[in-house]
Amino acid sequence: MADAIVAIVEARDFVTFAELDRLVAGFKSEPDNSMTICLGPKMLWVASKAGQAALCKVWDEGRVCASSASTLTYLIDGVMLQAKNWVPLVLRPGRFTNFHTPPPGNLAFFLEPKILKSVSRKRKKK
Repeated sequence: MADAIVAIVEARDFVTFAELDRLVAGFKSEPDNSMTICLGPKMLWVASKAGQAALCKVWDEGRVCASSASTLTYLIDGVMLQAKNWVPLVLRPGRFTNFHTPPPGNLAFFLEPKILKSVSRKRKKK
């Protein structure tokens, strides 16, 4: 699933989580199989547990990164979350990642259904 996410983001750029729900088999959450994806205290999306794990993997590897988006982007996709702490983001290819941004600007996804925390993303040495 991780490779499928990267392939879609590389091919399309500016990919919404709603697109991942439609295009990546197993990414979409189901009633008994869901995790909230958060960036600090802000909610980004609800995905399946496997989708959450795959997204974390490609994010931590620097294969994808996020960019802010308008709620209109999601409305065009036919989706609007009603959460007041929701932040619309789109995924971009990892080559646009800025590893030099100091914390807290360079945050990693922290996934926890009940507790939302911020964690700094460390630059991986090559």
